[in-house]
Amino acid sequence: MEINTEKIRTIEKSNGFFEITYENDLGARLYLYDEDIIRFYLDPKGDFSEEVKVNDP
Repeated sequence: MEINTEKIRTIEKSNGFFEITYENDLGARLYLYDEDIIRFYLDPKGDFSEEVKVNDP
């Protein structure tokens, strides 16, 4: 399955993540946990499951 991420239309800060919308209406979420730990979710349907919790080592 190929997913075409075109130019970004908007980036909105939400509670605990950034919501990214591309020009082709594809949605993504970006979580910033630490300066070197990020999580990027891309879902063509926009159905994001609950955020996965990061265990503190």
